[in-house]
Amino acid sequence: MPTVLQRLKNLTATDPSKRRRFLAARKWARDRAPDHVVHIDGVSVQLFPHGGFGSVAGFDDEQLHAFLEFLVFARCQYLDFEGRATR
Repeated sequence: MPTVLQRLKNLTATDPSKRRRFLAARKWARDRAPDHVVHIDGVSVQLFPHGGFGSVAGFDDEQLHAFLEFLVFARCQYLDFEGRATR
């Protein structure tokens, strides 16, 4: 079974800029605790599904892509809140 990282690379094989965003978001997320919460439009949302980052290994490609897009969004908001430029 391929790892999340291997699957991420396959999902972005034709889009290097998306790959960079997904990899940066993956790294950012992995540095967070399994019970990390983000605040989006005044709503608190768990960053990871139950079980932490490892739980996404069972996601199908569509679910994994949506999850990675969510991480990109959460990371951008976090960096914006911190006053740092998003990439």
